[in-house]
Amino acid sequence: MNTEPLTTVRSPVLPYTFRLLYRATRDGFDLEHLHRRIGSQPDIIVVAKVSGGNGEIVGGYNPAGWDKRGYANPETKKSFIFSFKSGSESSNNMNNISRNLIDNSDNIAINAPEQSKSKIISKISRINPEMADRVVFDSRVSHICFGGSDLRIGGILNPKSGYTRSQYYETKIRDFQGLFHIDDYEIFSISKLS
Repeated sequence: MNTEPLTTVRSPVLPYTFRLLYRATRDGFDLEHLHRRIGSQPDIIVVAKVSGGNGEIVGGYNPAGWDKRGYANPETKKSFIFSFKSGSESSNNMNNISRNLIDNSDNIAINAPEQSKSKIISKISRINPEMADRVVFDSRVSHICFGGSDLRIGGILNPKSGYTRSQYYETKIRDFQGLFHIDDYEIFSISKLS
């Protein structure tokens, strides 16, 4: 993860601004604090670094925002979840990866930095159109929840955990479904430049 105190990223290539709202290692792996920071902000991208040496990153895009009351299931077909995996730790800069998602949200192959000479393998999954009302859920036990269990990041019992199980999104984003551990996650608001 990029540990610079960067809070806003403007891309000369994409017409979007990414504003960092929350970083778990900086702001605490705490559900209450997370909801105070992001509120019901729409157009959110979540990016999490999976523990381990393969440089895996998972996350998702939520155009609707989360409802703090714990009952929200906004209906939208624009949400997606994703994963990136590389053989090189040098490609784990979440800010660079998140900038590539918005306009290229189908299958993506992004070249890793010059020093690694490897490709980043990506998987993108969109919400099943019949399940558009299950795109995200503001769970009382998980910090971030896309679908039922399609992608969960953080939780009350273990805030540095994640979980995936295909349910409402079209395809799985990880080779191995179930519980995994995370080192950090970041949440950005995205706005289109005028």
